[in-house]
Amino acid sequence: MSHVIDASRLPELSDIVALTLAEARARLDDFGDVAIDVWPDWVTKIPTRADRVTLNLAAPQPSAAP
Repeated sequence: MSHVIDASRLPELSDIVALTLAEARARLDDFGDVAIDVWPDWVTKIPTRADRVTLNLAAPQPSAAP
Protein backbone atom coordinates (compact mmCIF):
# COMPACT_ATOMS: atom_id res chain seq x y z
CA MET A 1 0.00 0.00 0.00
CA SER A 2 1.41 3.39 -0.94
CA HIS A 3 0.83 6.76 0.64
CA VAL A 4 -0.87 9.11 -1.84
CA ILE A 5 -0.22 12.79 -1.22
CA ASP A 6 -2.86 15.39 -1.84
CA ALA A 7 -0.72 18.03 -3.56
CA SER A 8 -3.14 20.76 -2.51
CA ARG A 9 -2.18 20.06 1.14
CA LEU A 10 1.55 20.53 0.56
CA PRO A 11 2.99 23.66 2.12
CA GLU A 12 4.19 26.41 -0.16
CA LEU A 13 7.93 26.86 -0.52
CA SER A 14 7.52 30.18 1.26
CA ASP A 15 6.35 28.19 4.32
CA ILE A 16 9.64 26.26 4.41
CA VAL A 17 12.34 28.83 3.59
CA ALA A 18 14.42 30.14 6.50
CA LEU A 19 13.40 27.20 8.71
CA THR A 20 16.09 25.08 10.31
CA LEU A 21 16.49 21.66 8.71
CA ALA A 22 14.77 20.04 11.71
CA GLU A 23 11.84 22.48 11.49
CA ALA A 24 11.47 21.89 7.75
CA ARG A 25 11.52 18.10 8.23
CA ALA A 26 8.89 18.38 10.96
CA ARG A 27 6.70 20.58 8.73
CA LEU A 28 6.88 17.98 5.93
CA ASP A 29 6.76 14.85 8.10
CA ASP A 30 3.04 14.21 7.58
CA PHE A 31 3.68 13.66 3.88
CA GLY A 32 5.88 10.59 4.27
CA ASP A 33 9.64 10.12 4.06
CA VAL A 34 11.38 13.44 3.68
CA ALA A 35 14.93 13.87 2.45
CA ILE A 36 16.47 17.31 2.70
CA ASP A 37 19.87 17.60 1.10
CA VAL A 38 21.90 20.76 1.55
CA TRP A 39 25.15 21.92 0.08
CA PRO A 40 27.52 22.74 1.54
CA ASP A 41 27.04 20.35 4.45
CA TRP A 42 27.36 23.07 7.08
CA VAL A 43 24.13 24.80 5.95
CA THR A 44 21.66 24.75 8.85
CA LYS A 45 18.61 26.48 7.35
CA ILE A 46 16.59 26.29 4.16
CA PRO A 47 17.80 29.17 1.95
CA THR A 48 15.52 32.18 1.62
CA ARG A 49 16.28 32.65 -2.10
CA ALA A 50 13.85 30.64 -4.22
CA ASP A 51 16.50 30.03 -6.88
CA ARG A 52 18.47 28.03 -4.31
CA VAL A 53 15.65 25.65 -3.35
CA THR A 54 14.28 22.75 -5.36
CA LEU A 55 11.35 20.60 -4.31
CA ASN A 56 11.10 17.12 -5.82
CA LEU A 57 8.24 14.73 -5.20
CA ALA A 58 9.07 11.09 -5.73
CA ALA A 59 6.58 8.53 -6.96
CA PRO A 60 4.76 6.71 -4.14
CA GLN A 61 6.57 3.61 -2.97
CA PRO A 62 4.76 0.53 -1.70
CA SER A 63 5.07 0.11 2.04
CA ALA A 64 6.80 -2.95 3.42
CA ALA A 65 4.60 -5.89 4.42
CA PRO A 66 4.55 -6.54 8.18
